[in-house]
Amino acid sequence: MLLTGCVTPFDAAQQRNFQLLPPDALERSATFLLKLDINQGDVSHHWEAVLNVDAERIYLLILGPLGQRLATLSFNGQQLTVDRGGPISIKMSLEKLLWELQIIFWPLAALNTGEGNRDWYFEEQMHIRHVHYQQQLVAEIYRHSSSPWSGNFDYISRMSDYRLSVRSSLLDHS
Repeated sequence: MLLTGCVTPFDAAQQRNFQLLPPDALERSATFLLKLDINQGDVSHHWEAVLNVDAERIYLLILGPLGQRLATLSFNGQQLTVDRGGPISIKMSLEKLLWELQIIFWPLAALNTGEGNRDWYFEEQMHIRHVHYQQQLVAEIYRHSSSPWSGNFDYISRMSDYRLSVRSSLLDHS
């Protein structure tokens, strides 16, 4: 019983998911073309996606390898809508994918002041973003370019066998 009280397992972080930040937290409008490689244990997914953010809404359109629409996510700051399309089954949390993309691209100031995310803390040094939950390092994000928006990014969980690799191109911004 004493041992259980001393350790904070990652399951606690998974149960207490990061709350999505509102669209205006990015402080700009932008459209990204993303190539996503998701590896979790022996399962991997390879998708293309378009992430569009403006002051009122975040859209994430996920496309399969042949360009078919797998899912569309829409978040207005209050409500997340997920519309799954096509016959291909997606067996992962799309909300989790969206908050991972926010953790990769949103500025540190917005991440660290999110109202519902008080147990989360983010810092960055030398192109490596550290993700902490309840003072425990749970993930690292490696940025392989000088741009915070375009280039290659690797989100690596330190608590499970999970990796998200993102190749991003900024298509439009204002």
